[in-house]
Amino acid sequence: MQCKVRFRFAGYEFPPFIVFKIFHRSGNHNSRYISGKRVISPSSEAAVDACKLMGHRTYYDQVIYDHLEHQAYKVTDAVDVATFKDYMQYTSHLDETPAHLGGRDNCWRRLSLKNMPRTTIMYDIVNYAESGTISDRLRGEIKLLLQIPRTEDLEQKQLNAVTQYRLSQSFNVIFLSCIHLRSMSIIDL
Repeated sequence: MQCKVRFRFAGYEFPPFIVFKIFHRSGNHNSRYISGKRVISPSSEAAVDACKLMGHRTYYDQVIYDHLEHQAYKVTDAVDVATFKDYMQYTSHLDETPAHLGGRDNCWRRLSLKNMPRTTIMYDIVNYAESGTISDRLRGEIKLLLQIPRTEDLEQKQLNAVTQYRLSQSFNVIFLSCIHLRSMSIIDL
């Protein structure tokens, strides 16, 4: 599987915030999203069964939503695609539509420090982008990270710098204390 992450600036006021979107391909085979909207044809027995299972109100709400969506965006189904522009609009629409309505639910997400582990340098990079304060670790690694990777060796060093975990300061203190106590034969690990 190959993944690609795209970053953009977003927001209505300055300074903007960073958003990202993840794209993936699995080798020569694209991922298939299974959606009842695309699998069940409207005049089939499966559509009648879906109406019975969902209830008339929910089923009709879905049909009305699909119709209003088609009026607003014009290209909402594969049969509406006639040009490359239509295809791009269709795939964008699939990405932005929630999964429970038949889409991929792959919207632009805000990059924040809440879900990012503090043990990676990526936390320091995002923190610098948001607050403008540079950490000691980022200051030490920034020359390496800003270089254009012209050799495989440099690319590998940059990859190692980004993916390497660092231990927190409190963990280091506890770990060193345990080693010291062990050397004094006070505790046995």
